[in-house]
Amino acid sequence: MNNKKILFFDIDGTLISETSGEIPESTKTALKKAQENGHITIINTGRTRALIEPRLQDMKFDGYICGCGKIGRASCRERV
Repeated sequence: MNNKKILFFDIDGTLISETSGEIPESTKTALKKAQENGHITIINTGRTRALIEPRLQDMKFDGYICGCGKIGRASCRERV
């Protein structure tokens, strides 16, 4: 049985706190755990790819849906 999920995350107010402008440690921990458990993590944002900050890119998401769905890029480990 395949229990892998594809998880989609917005940036502002989801990955990055609107009050502090930081990525909470709890968010980093949860994303790392999801990836270790084989889930696929995707950023889904209205931002263009060029506006995704390096600190988010460093978190090794499997793919991006950017520009309100106009631009997609996936580097998924395997087919789900």
